Amino acid sequence: MRIASGVSDVLNVVFMALSAGTFIYVACTEIIVHEFESSKWSGLKLLLVIIGGVIIGALWFMEAEDHGH
Repeated sequence: MRIASGVSDVLNVVFMALSAGTFIYVACTEIIVHEFESSKWSGLKLLLVIIGGVIIGALWFMEAEDHGH
């Protein structure tokens, strides 16, 4: 996926990394911390966070295999 046309691939990767890092930072420091402040359903919340991480990791590995034409 190209962010801007006419831009080098290195710059494209840098922008993608910055946007992904910002998203992960906000998710980890604001959203997840706020959700785990209350103890209601904390076990289920932890399980769902782990399942989400496993799904993202599996998709990452599946994409890596796809690029080996």
